[in-house]
Amino acid sequence: MLLLLIEKLRSLWFWFVTGLFILIFFGLNSDSIVLTFYFFTFLLPIIIGTSTYVNEVLIPKYLIRKKYFHFTFYGLYTIIISLYLQYLIIFGALYIFSFYNNERIRIETLNIGQLNLSLYLLIIANAFLHLYDIFQADKVELNQLKIKLNTRDSEHITIRYKRTNYPVQLDSILFIESLSDYIQITLKNDRLITKERISKFKNKLPSNFIRIHRSFIINGDYVKSYNKEIISIDDFDLPISRSYRKDVIATLATL
Repeated sequence: MLLLLIEKLRSLWFWFVTGLFILIFFGLNSDSIVLTFYFFTFLLPIIIGTSTYVNEVLIPKYLIRKKYFHFTFYGLYTIIISLYLQYLIIFGALYIFSFYNNERIRIETLNIGQLNLSLYLLIIANAFLHLYDIFQADKVELNQLKIKLNTRDSEHITIRYKRTNYPVQLDSILFIESLSDYIQITLKNDRLITKERISKFKNKLPSNFIRIHRSFIINGDYVKSYNKEIISIDDFDLPISRSYRKDVIATLATL
């Protein structure tokens, strides 16, 4: 939520700064900054709307997914529709000014074509900034995932088995089954039994271990498939109890 708010504020700041620069530049090069302001405010909403559609729809739905043909096709249609709306506004504004304009304000001194082109260049610039933000966010997420995986690979838990302590890698555990005062830990290639209650053992495990039944805890990283009643872990089908069902389904949906 905070990242989304920061992105929106930065987008507003981008349009404010760049828009102000264009307004001042074209205003100083025409007879009236007021006239420039009128045309600028008429055209800017469509430019911002077009930019938002490109950034929020075309880029994530087509460009990021490497659907280049669809991105080009719908991008061209977006530009055509945007230009059509722009020229409708320009012609309407020129028609209005033809009635109310006075000799002190000369419309021909304002290069509307260059103003329009400059605004469309802002769309391209904003799209590149948006792509940069996406790539940076993906890079951060990838680094965090690598750190998480490396940390998880290095984590272990000590199991007392046959009067001997064994350090067991957490990522080698498939599931844990309760046997009254004992628990049976099923590993990828082995099984261990230790004297401990399953509820106490659950407190020692990270969040990817999920309680699905009063007798079972699973490693969520090894879930092959599931429905409302059964979870498949490796070659094992384990039951989901009714009391845990809602939380289990919600948790698995986020993995």
